[in-house]
Amino acid sequence: MFRTTSTRALARAIKNAGKDVEARGDREMTEGIAGVAVSDAAAQRSAELAAASDALAAKGAGELKAVAKAAAVAGGAEIAEGARAFGAGQTAVPTGEALAARAGR
Repeated sequence: MFRTTSTRALARAIKNAGKDVEARGDREMTEGIAGVAVSDAAAQRSAELAAASDALAAKGAGELKAVAKAAAVAGGAEIAEGARAFGAGQTAVPTGEALAARAGR
């Protein structure tokens, strides 16, 4: 009789331990599935952000090229204006000297 009671108690303890292990396994599996879902969502968002970053980089490069071109054109115009003023100054000096020489006669 003692042996039967002990066996039943042991069987009950093993059964309860099995239920606890099963419950923990279910929780772990649920957490794992949730973790995979979160990871998939994060990967999707990362891909979206990477695509947006690429688009912004391309747009920024295009804008930078346009600004650089405009600056080059403006710089060229400033150089041309400076050269014109320099040329005018170069011409004015001999003309002024010639006029001064005639006036002094």
